[in-house]
Amino acid sequence: MDRQERNKEYLDYVSEKAPKTKAPKSLFWAFVIGGLICCLGQFIADSIKILFPALYQTEINTWMLIILIFIAILFTGIGIWDRVGYLGGAGAFIPI
Repeated sequence: MDRQERNKEYLDYVSEKAPKTKAPKSLFWAFVIGGLICCLGQFIADSIKILFPALYQTEINTWMLIILIFIAILFTGIGIWDRVGYLGGAGAFIPI
């Protein structure tokens, strides 16, 4: 058996055994979860801006990220973030 034939058989085997993904469904949920996280971050930033008008935009962004990371840590501790991460995939992690 030559090298090319062996590689082809191996690739056929891998494609047969690899789990099939439902890309449209996964992309939809990544978009929804990521969008909700971004909306939450914008809400937090706007609230901080209203409550503390003397802060600079970089400070507001820093506090917003600190709060979002705290929420992610809290949700991880109570077991919610695993389900959100599984459902949202990269959409749950990229916004932060």
